[in-house]
Amino acid sequence: MEQKVRNKVIVFGRDNYNTLGLARQLGNENLDLVFLMPGGIHHCATKSKYCRNVIHVKDHSEAIKYLLNNNQNQEFKPIIVAGADLEAEALDQNRDALVKHYIVPGTTEQNLLTKVDDKNLMVKMAEEIGFNVPKSIMVTAESNIPEDLVYPCFIKPAKYPANHKKEFKMKKCDNRHQLESTLRKVRKDSVFIVQEFIPKDVEIWVTGCRTWDKKVTIAGTGYRYRYMNDISRGHITKGISELINIDHVKTMLEKIDFYGVFSFEFGRYNGKAFFFETNLRNDGANYSVYKSGANLPLIWVYSSAGLDYSTVPSCVKDELWYMDEIYDCLNIRKGIVTKEQWQKDRENTQVFRYYDQDDLAPWEYVYRRRHLLRLKKMVLDKYRLQIVKLLSVFKLQLDY
Repeated sequence: MEQKVRNKVIVFGRDNYNTLGLARQLGNENLDLVFLMPGGIHHCATKSKYCRNVIHVKDHSEAIKYLLNNNQNQEFKPIIVAGADLEAEALDQNRDALVKHYIVPGTTEQNLLTKVDDKNLMVKMAEEIGFNVPKSIMVTAESNIPEDLVYPCFIKPAKYPANHKKEFKMKKCDNRHQLESTLRKVRKDSVFIVQEFIPKDVEIWVTGCRTWDKKVTIAGTGYRYRYMNDISRGHITKGISELINIDHVKTMLEKIDFYGVFSFEFGRYNGKAFFFETNLRNDGANYSVYKSGANLPLIWVYSSAGLDYSTVPSCVKDELWYMDEIYDCLNIRKGIVTKEQWQKDRENTQVFRYYDQDDLAPWEYVYRRRHLLRLKKMVLDKYRLQIVKLLSVFKLQLDY
């Protein structure tokens, strides 16, 4: 007998690649699917044939107001799927009011997910659990840098005000001067984590879902080899890497009582996996996991609807390579990969970030604009610190 999800399913996410991936993973599943989109229209997810019922709101605050003022008398509570960090934290900060009328992913204690998203606390917790963790310290624009800090190091945002955009995702600083120069350019209310540089040969990640019966499903293992606009080249494999202690993963999720889709990221160095971070929401790379055979967001939906989620594909069946076909070629300009090798990689790719032969419109749109998108990416990579700081003066922000 076929199971039927009678709950409405609300995908809460901006008009970006993460939401596009969720649309494709859930769009063929006979669901009453609604997309609640804060921010601007970027014609990414909204171009998808699966993204039909869309509610646009100005920002995350307006999205929460919409949720609190609607769906109050549903026979079956609507199930929410969080697209990315800002959506997950907005839900977390309003959890107590929302759970009266919705099934909400995250930690069962309000504001705990937001606290754990602070990478300084996250790394401390990971170390206490037993993960290998790079040496780390918290810094702000006004911090005194310890004299014994070892270089090179990485600096990345630990947390930031919800109405601001990160100044950068991560920066490598080869010496004290570079670190101090970076901190002079950031906002005073931004908080960062400075970490020991781990010369990893590859980044490993595992993605899964913790369901309401407290079980943890791990779909498989991913390997990331190149970056450009987030992940741009990698592959998905069956099973779990022997370097990843899944008991530690389960302990961390249990400790914060988290429910929903998640991912954990590690760097491989000298035969060890060093914990980098966890994402307590849908990972943008989950679309490649879906194309490999596992549908983690659907497991979350079935579990939340009280259905037997064992019928949902949960493990990687086909090992494959994935690529961001719009941005990865910029690695040629940076000398990270040769043009010849890049062309071979593209030919050996089974899953692309935007291209899907059953849902072509998003890819057609970004492909037509590829030169502009790449130029914007290069400008932001070079001047993002200055742009974000200038916009903050006028209380504006980047929407990407």
